Amino acid sequence: MNADTLALLNEKISALSSQIADLGANVVPKGDSTFATVSSLNDSTFMTENVWIMICALLVFIMNLGFATVESGLCRSKNTANILFKNIAVPAIGVTSFAAIGFALMYPGNLEH
Repeated sequence: MNADTLALLNEKISALSSQIADLGANVVPKGDSTFATVSSLNDSTFMTENVWIMICALLVFIMNLGFATVESGLCRSKNTANILFKNIAVPAIGVTSFAAIGFALMYPGNLEH
């Protein structure tokens, strides 16, 4: 390599290192957590994703009503109460499991925002 090529590479390296330093200045740490946000754009994305998750959860619970109706219609009338209890117990177990395990897996780190 000649001197001109080395000088050009040094200029590019210094430009890249200054860009990296500028990116690091935009990161704001959150307490003791290792996670950080870059701007309020991440907060709005976080909120949008959570709203979408809640809408999907609502749709799944409504879908469970359809399953209860179909299963009750396909069984004998004496078994309808058992089928409906099962269709209430399954979401209850799911919500309890999510509260106990799933939330911590979905949002690791501090609860401080």
